[in-house]
Amino acid sequence: MSFVNFQKLFQRAANKAGLSNTIASSQVCNSARELLQSEYPKLIKHTKVVSFQSGTLKLTATNSNTSQELFYIKTKIQDHINQKYDRQLVSKILIQISQNSFSDY
Repeated sequence: MSFVNFQKLFQRAANKAGLSNTIASSQVCNSARELLQSEYPKLIKHTKVVSFQSGTLKLTATNSNTSQELFYIKTKIQDHINQKYDRQLVSKILIQISQNSFSDY
């Protein structure tokens, strides 16, 4: 009986289909959300993880106070994600302020 590494098999299939960047983006965004939800539950109510592309994670805050708090923890977010995936995925975090409030997502 041979052992099949499904993660490698899945990764090859994703690469062939041109989906590897989309999957990585989704994983990084979910990791950022999970960290904020578990360690900063009050902050996540006013934060939206928008996207991840080319090493840049984009976050949006509903107000300047939240934006400032995110600025202070952005290195922790970046380090958490890079350590989780054991490689330098996130090189930069951009924080923007939105005029809209966020519903749960």
